[in-house]
Amino acid sequence: MKAIAAGWDSLALKTDGRVLAWGCLHPKNCRVPVAAQSGVKAIADGSYSLALTKGGRLVAWGCPGGEEQCRVPASARPGVRAVAVGYFHGIALKLGP
Repeated sequence: MKAIAAGWDSLALKTDGRVLAWGCLHPKNCRVPVAAQSGVKAIADGSYSLALTKGGRLVAWGCPGGEEQCRVPASARPGVRAVAVGYFHGIALKLGP
């Protein structure tokens, strides 16, 4: 395993870039989206799950507030280096201008 994350759910990031999910508060939260099933370099979990792909894409799923909450803003997409999820919020660290 490369990384683990725990919140309302449990996530593991395998060394091959695949994400595993279990122990989910809601069954749909354990269904890792196709976009987060390979090529992931970082994960975070809180009240929902967030994955950062090697291509810099942020993928969110299992949002308790519905699909609107899982929409990643365009300004958070390019140049993200790290992610974190709290209670109903997500954070992306970007470096540079």
